[in-house]
Amino acid sequence: KIAKMAEFNKEEFEAFKKVHGAQLENIGFPKDLYSRLYMKLKNEDFDIGTKVKLIIDKDADKMMVTPLENLSANEDVFLVDHAWTFRYYEAYGILKENKKLRYRMKNIMNYSSRIDLTNMACKTSAVSDEGLVNAIPEEYKEERPNLLQYLEKMPDGPTVYTLDEYGILSLDNIPFKDDATEISLFGNKISDPYTVTENLLKLNELKALWLNDNPIEETCHNFDEI
Repeated sequence: KIAKMAEFNKEEFEAFKKVHGAQLENIGFPKDLYSRLYMKLKNEDFDIGTKVKLIIDKDADKMMVTPLENLSANEDVFLVDHAWTFRYYEAYGILKENKKLRYRMKNIMNYSSRIDLTNMACKTSAVSDEGLVNAIPEEYKEERPNLLQYLEKMPDGPTVYTLDEYGILSLDNIPFKDDATEISLFGNKISDPYTVTENLLKLNELKALWLNDNPIEETCHNFDEI
């Protein structure tokens, strides 16, 4: 049975452009494909298989893409399914507790044998299974600087911000450097998607942004597509 595709909603599309327009413009995304991108995200339409064929060459350890029809530059946009965003020290626990995610990762990685997460040994220390889930490597157990100290010590050059769990309510008073390339804001208290857009609009070098575990997950209707 083929699922019914959701219809175009002009009001939703305008909201989508308001939130993501600057981001799309900064990466040079063709404006005439905005509506197509919106509809594919809305319908979770992973249709690249109808336009190209993926050929895996196991001997050469590479994958080749062959078009099934003539394709022109900037003619279409295709979605890549995003499986998992995580903090490295939480990865084991998340994978251990999420059967669906284990199934997806097993298929993505093409593992030929079953991995028993329950009986995996910890190479760094002998701890219980519960302790292993929440374990943080020893080298990262140093005293954490407060937010002001962290921002004052930012190095020169392309800047990566790790601002997880600082209780941040807004980005209005955070002096991000113009050359910021990645910003991680896991586990804060950010709720307004428009202030996020306004504050990050000027960061032309920004390539990645994480806002998981913030109230914005509930207040932004298309959070999963940010």
